[in-house]
This record gives sequence, C-alpha cells and structure tokens, in this order.
Amino acid sequence: MLNDLTVLDLSRHLPGPYATMVLGDWGAQVIKIEEPALGDPVRLSPPFVDGTSALFLQLNRNKKGLTLNLKSSGAKEVFLKLSREADVLVESFRPSVTARLGIDYDSLKQHNPRLIYCSISGYGQNGPYRNRAGHDINYIARAGLLGLNTDASGTPVIPPIQIADLASGAMLCLAGILIALLARQKSGEGKHVDVSMLDGLLALLPVAFSQTMAGDSLKVGEKMELTGSVPFYNVYRTADERFLALGAIEPKFWENFCGAIGRRELTSKQFATGDEREQVFQVVAGTLASRTQGEWVAAFEGLDVCCEPVDSLDEVVTNPQIQQRGMLQEVALPSGGVSKQLGSPLKFSGLEAPVYQSAPKLGEHTDEILTRLGYSRPEISFLRSQGAI
Repeated sequence: MLNDLTVLDLSRHLPGPYATMVLGDWGAQVIKIEEPALGDPVRLSPPFVDGTSALFLQLNRNKKGLTLNLKSSGAKEVFLKLSREADVLVESFRPSVTARLGIDYDSLKQHNPRLIYCSISGYGQNGPYRNRAGHDINYIARAGLLGLNTDASGTPVIPPIQIADLASGAMLCLAGILIALLARQKSGEGKHVDVSMLDGLLALLPVAFSQTMAGDSLKVGEKMELTGSVPFYNVYRTADERFLALGAIEPKFWENFCGAIGRRELTSKQFATGDEREQVFQVVAGTLASRTQGEWVAAFEGLDVCCEPVDSLDEVVTNPQIQQRGMLQEVALPSGGVSKQLGSPLKFSGLEAPVYQSAPKLGEHTDEILTRLGYSRPEISFLRSQGAI
C-alpha cells in the first residue's frame, strides 16, 4: 500500500523505530541509518534471540540497514543523496543536533522541498526545556500523568507501557507524517513535523484536564472515577489471589453486574457518595473475594457486565481472540530461527496482512544502497576505510 514511499529512519530507541516499523509493515521502503560501530543502542537490550535483541527485532522489521558516520564528509554526501529522493525522514536527536550536523529540515528542504521531516523529542523544538535530557518516566511525570497513576497510598506507580514513547511519540509521529503526506498532495511541499512527547501526553489527558479546567484541583495521588474512586470502575481481588477488572460505567451494565453477583440491592447505589460509597466498595470486594477468578469468569459468561479477568502475558498469548486477529506472528530469522513478534493492529478491507521480514543486521544493506546510488566498489571500500560507513 505504501510501496512508493521512501523513509529514512535516523531514530533510535523506541518511538521513531516503532513508527517507521508501522510504515514498513505496509510496504514503505524504510532505510534504518545507524552509527557504524554501535548502531541503535536497543541492539544491546536483552533478552536475545539467536544473538539479536528481541526488542530490536520487534521494532525494526521490514527495514533495510545502512551504516553512516554523519560526522564524516563522505557519509554526509551519501546521506544528502538519499535525502534528495526520500519522501519522509524521522529523527529523534535533541534539538540543535541535526543543525550541528548540517542535516536539519531547513538544510535538507533546499535539496528536496517535498521532504516530510519528522522530529521526535521529549519537549519539542522550542521552549526552555527543548534540550533537556529525559526518558519516558520523566515525560509522564512532567505531564501530570504519573501523579494520577498511583497505588492505594498515593505513591506514583510506573506504568508497564512506555506511554510517552509509544502513544505520544510513535503514534503522533505517524499521524503527523500521514497528515503531511495528504497536505503535500495538494501543495507539492513537505513539512517539518515537530512531535513533542510532553505535548502528546497532555493531549492524552482530556478526562483529567476537563476536571482541572472546570476548577477542580487534582493532587498527586488523588483518584478520579476512571482511576479508582468508584466501585463500578475498579479492580478487585478474588479468592485465589487473582484479580477482576470491573468497568460497569453505564447503569445497565452495573445492574447486570449486581444481579450476576447476587447483590441486586446495590443497583440503586451505583453513584453513592461518602460512607455509603465505602459500604458499596466493601460489599463488592467481599463478594468477589468469595470465589475464584475462574468461577466468576464462568458466572459472567454471556452477560453484559463489563467485567474481565486481569490476564498475565502468558495468558494473553493463548487468548483465541488475539490469535484470530493475527496479533501474534512468527518471523523467520536469517539464521533459520524464529522470532515471535506482535503483529500489526491495523486491518484493511481488500488488503492482505503484511509480510514480515526480519530486522536488518547492523549495516546489512549498506553496499546494496550505495551501489544503487551510483557508488562503485572501490568508492565503497574507500568510504569504509575512512570510517564513513
């Protein structure tokens, strides 16, 4: 579907590689550009499958690998040739790094005015924090998200998902690129897409901010309806020390739930407050703690109660719904082994599912790409001897 799209991927770690992987899954020619000696630091992340990081394999399938030392004049010349024919470039350096290297948007658009250049950073290309170092935990802290994700004592709890990297970094990178591609169809001109993970996190908090904008103060550790302040939207322990996730927001689901657990007297108390709400909490918790998770799952089967078991990842991979949707894939490795990976969540009518090719070895396609650009074997050997590739 995206076979005519050429993407240069200068990004590392999680957000950019995830976004470009999605483009590669659907046919874009993605060229992953890495430093010659070390490459993307994720290559060093355990655990390993046949000597390669399992995470690197997950994030970098359907890409070609090119090594360039962008501090070298020879490598920069190669890069400029590539950028002239590229549609999209994704980078995740701190602001000012690309200008120092001479590969910033203003420089490259002189050679290719159709180029869509997406910069992913923690705090954006301007503002007092623009060059501040950080990782996911730092961004969710400054966005107020971490302060809303707390345990019963009010202590912030680190989420298991890298929300800044994936939801506000990778997904907004994809959205920005696709919007810019649509705009280019009309104008013929590219765009600089400035993705700030902090901005993106704020945009993911409309429910919490609706309260703040209405004048309600939300302190660190304070619970909202959707973070555990009410009985009908909460997590409960079962008799076998497992858990159930209840999301019976609509009154009809709460009524069904109360009937299913034999506590119809609670139906009218869904939105109780104060001491009465605490009593509802205690009754629901005590009732659900009287039977095992499996027994409750069986009791809720076929009923609209919005109550599901809290599954482990081992249980997730055997879930027939997930298997039928193609979310678990086996990707063949060059060694003959197999890497188990998450499949694409996107499904399109009239299109077959993507064919997954394994992530490239460091610099695996360097010679192939340079040959296509017109470099001879002696020229490629010279660039390699100079440490440019």
